[in-house]
Amino acid sequence: NAIINFYSNQNIKLSQKDIIVTNGASEALVFAIQSICDVGDEVLVPEPLYTNTKSIIEYLGVKAIPIPTTEAINYHFPSMDAIEDLITDKTKGIIITNPNNPTGTVYSNLDLESLKLLALKHKLFIISDEVYRFITFDQVISDSLLSFEDLIDHVIVVDSVSKRYSSCGARIGCVISKNQLLMDNMMKLAQARLSVSVLNQIGATSLYNMDFDYIKHVKSMYEKKRDITLSIL
Repeated sequence: NAIINFYSNQNIKLSQKDIIVTNGASEALVFAIQSICDVGDEVLVPEPLYTNTKSIIEYLGVKAIPIPTTEAINYHFPSMDAIEDLITDKTKGIIITNPNNPTGTVYSNLDLESLKLLALKHKLFIISDEVYRFITFDQVISDSLLSFEDLIDHVIVVDSVSKRYSSCGARIGCVISKNQLLMDNMMKLAQARLSVSVLNQIGATSLYNMDFDYIKHVKSMYEKKRDITLSIL
């Protein structure tokens, strides 16, 4: 309910059946990949990428196909044609982290719109890891893929309290999708491990219910540290 309220304040309407609370964002990613892929299937991932993402993909028996990105284009996507060339009959989805870890790239709405058209054309899922979504600098805004209504059956969002509330050790994340067949499959995986720590869920509920000014303050502090670091460098 706290997650529903949090997203409601961003004009994203969710219900309980759209959300499973997970042991951090990592378990959410495991559930998402296991639910869309069989062993031997493929997912596309922009590279450089977060090391654990690749580890999770590979230990599930799925192949990570890199989408090469370069500093010359600030690590944004290459042309959609270049990405389309990587799609095979084994491709089940695209995994993005937005804002990206480790590059810091914030994908623009134009990036996301292009990705949306590709996903719809090839019937792919997009797993969007959005744990850093509110930590963006220079007045750049990062939109959730949940706000793309015409893509809603293809979107799986991975989120957690770890970054915006500095609570990595709490291991409280969530996986969100409005695709109910997909959510039913992920629920089977959740039932196998029963429940996420109830005490930590209580703590995370209080974090989700905090005034949004806290997140703005944290972002401001991070941006100030970034500016000082850059000036020294």
